[in-house]
Amino acid sequence: KRIRGIEIMPKTLPSPGEVMNSAYHRALQRFEKFDADGEDDREKQDLVQYFENRLMQDVHFDHSDAGPSQTESLLMKRLAAAMAALSGLEEIVPPRSLLTANPSDRTIRAWNDSCSRSNPLSPPEVTKLVKA
Repeated sequence: KRIRGIEIMPKTLPSPGEVMNSAYHRALQRFEKFDADGEDDREKQDLVQYFENRLMQDVHFDHSDAGPSQTESLLMKRLAAAMAALSGLEEIVPPRSLLTANPSDRTIRAWNDSCSRSNPLSPPEVTKLVKA
């Protein structure tokens, strides 16, 4: 059948295997593009490194032994890059104050053993704690 000069070929619905294969290849292409774009982009490299470090913590990798094999390292790197790509971020979010959003400010949470929800630290106690 031709529509506006273009021949339309009938195609059956893809099988679940074809859908999964296509999804794999799309994810791989997205990873490869993110990875290639990041080769000269320090922010993307730092973002991937953040995810890699977190993954190493989550799998409780013991850094005192011989270390991961080359294959394990490659898989961890790919997983970290994929997670970084899926995060939608281009770089690690810079630290900033949660109250003012100013990167030069920091928000801290201060408490001592005697404080509670019903008995929080007073502003002078916080100042004393921070200046100590």
